Amino acid sequence: MNKIIGIVHQCGEKWDGWANRNECDKYLITWKLPDTEHSSDNEKNEQLLEQKTEMADKSLIAAVKMVSEMRRAVQFAPYFRRPALYAKFSQTLRPHLTFGLHMGWTIEGAIGSESKIDAGYLSPHCQIAYRIEDLCDTYKMQILVAESLYNMMSLKARHTLRKIDVISMKECKEPMGIYTFDLSFNNIDNDLIPEDH
Repeated sequence: MNKIIGIVHQCGEKWDGWANRNECDKYLITWKLPDTEHSSDNEKNEQLLEQKTEMADKSLIAAVKMVSEMRRAVQFAPYFRRPALYAKFSQTLRPHLTFGLHMGWTIEGAIGSESKIDAGYLSPHCQIAYRIEDLCDTYKMQILVAESLYNMMSLKARHTLRKIDVISMKECKEPMGIYTFDLSFNNIDNDLIPEDH
């Protein structure tokens, strides 16, 4: 479990995200976007939009890297040789991560005690991200991206995604498209990839 948490935190941090909270098997990773609403200078506004695009791309890269690092982690091999785990994960024989990527506003606040303080988030957009992640099982995909984030990404990042459906949910006024990043591990020999790659 500590290795999973390490991979999530390290990949998130490397790509400028912050792993803020986990609830059982769900992790909330956030990227703070620059505020472009109150900027009057066009050149400054353009730079801020470029920063938003970069952050949107980094969220996708972080998700892909986390999935890849989990597949390559040799530390999990001994655990999956145990009969109980083999029976549970006989299809994949590996930990299986899923991601629901979405962009929206949230109110951040500190919650906790004198010993420990965590960031708390209030927003319907957090719920949208969780619901999109839940759809990963329905669509049998590991990464799903909401249209709001897709529209913020660079053209290069958009070309790596495939639209799979248009969904409606009570948290959104309009139906939204969802996209996936297709992952294939059929041609990868994990023994040939160095651990620090």
